[in-house]
Amino acid sequence: MVVLALAIAVASVVVVVLLEESLDRSVTESARSTGRQVAIQLVREGSRDLSASDVASTGDTEAVTQVLDKLATPIAGDPAITGDPP
Repeated sequence: MVVLALAIAVASVVVVVLLEESLDRSVTESARSTGRQVAIQLVREGSRDLSASDVASTGDTEAVTQVLDKLATPIAGDPAITGDPP
């Protein structure tokens, strides 16, 4: 029974670590994708017409976007973090 309990404990730890890594990769890729989309929009249209809705998340991700100017002042950001510092 002790061996079985140890095997279950080790398997549980492995599953948790793998799940954490998978979720981290998923959120990171989502953030990168959103960043690329916003960067493309900035190149095409500039930052004057950039609004919170342009960088708003779809709600299906943990990632949010905030666009900063050269002085690191937020110029647009996801409504979930409006008013938050960079």
